[in-house]
Amino acid sequence: MTLKTTLRFSIYVAGVYVAFMMFGLAQERVHSVGWGPEGERFRYPIFLITIQSICNAIIAGTCLMWVAVFKKLTTEAPLGNTVRLGAPWWAFAVTGLSVITSMLCSNAALSHVDYPTQVLAKSCKMVAVMAAAIILVRKRYPKAQYAAVAVLTLGIFMFSFFRKKGAAGSDSSLLGVLLLLASLTCDGITATLQDKFVASHRPSALQLMLSINIFSVVYGVAAVTITGQLATALKYISEADRGLIVAIMAFGMTSGVGQIFLFGLIRDFGSLSATITTTTRKFFTILLSVLLYGHSIPMASWAGVVLVFVGLAFNIFQKKKPKPTIPAGFPKPGTVDVSEINPFPDPYSSATSMAPSLAGSRRGSVGSDLSTMKDDSDLESVVSLAFSDPQSLNSSGY
Repeated sequence: MTLKTTLRFSIYVAGVYVAFMMFGLAQERVHSVGWGPEGERFRYPIFLITIQSICNAIIAGTCLMWVAVFKKLTTEAPLGNTVRLGAPWWAFAVTGLSVITSMLCSNAALSHVDYPTQVLAKSCKMVAVMAAAIILVRKRYPKAQYAAVAVLTLGIFMFSFFRKKGAAGSDSSLLGVLLLLASLTCDGITATLQDKFVASHRPSALQLMLSINIFSVVYGVAAVTITGQLATALKYISEADRGLIVAIMAFGMTSGVGQIFLFGLIRDFGSLSATITTTTRKFFTILLSVLLYGHSIPMASWAGVVLVFVGLAFNIFQKKKPKPTIPAGFPKPGTVDVSEINPFPDPYSSATSMAPSLAGSRRGSVGSDLSTMKDDSDLESVVSLAFSDPQSLNSSGY
């Protein structure tokens, strides 16, 4: 890579690391600190998710408008081509519902499990994606990918089984695990839906981000209004320490900014670089959370962490194996009906099929002389004339 390309790649990676690591720390800080007058914790996940969706939508919309104005100034392209949805509204509406449900379950799980458990579980999102694709669209995967899933499952089991029990009881821990499973299920449904309508309508990354977050905001506002969390959350915030507002805003803004860097990494350097970056970022997020918040993780659980990331890396690299290339001029597999191929072609029928094309070539002079040939020498001159001109062969379709 050139120096300029290396610098751009480094900026994207640094942006993903810094933004999402700060996002994770802000998320844990919102849930783990007693902000209330009597030390009570923040217990309003729907309100928090709505704030996150609003921040994501604002950042995506701002970037889209900037891109639209830039295109207008440089290419005079209509603004509507850039800021439109890019796909039917109902596709984003259904996807937005699964997205906000996943975020709701994930954030609610933090009230019952600590952040490293949540991060490690969310690192196994591909397990849910594979399961949803198999169940919903009957997709099949290579055996190597199933092996990667088995390694991931073993790593999760080791991490959870050997962890020391936290302050919450077994019921609370079980509820947290169930919420994480529900979140992963919604992640799988989201990925399957997105693959369907993105392949059909090809919206841009920013269009996808903005549209899904708009519907997430609509669902979030409706949910906090129906459940009454809007009034209670605002009352709690008004009585809580001022640091809570800072933590909530940091939570929302780092989420949106991190997605922008991630989309840039995918656009310029491909999904493999983006996946490796986000996977290693999750590992360092666990380390940072353990160091800052003093989570106890025994050596056996660290072995589970290693297995999880080994499984993730194995799945990533085996999916990116280079496929055998087809030489130029050869048909692609599945495009030729072998039942129509005659292994013993009739040379006379081939010559006959070429006759009309040959007759019409060479400015029509050959065709006019075919009917008046008097001897073999005339036939030889016609054939040599036809095969000496490449255009005559091209016109026959061979």
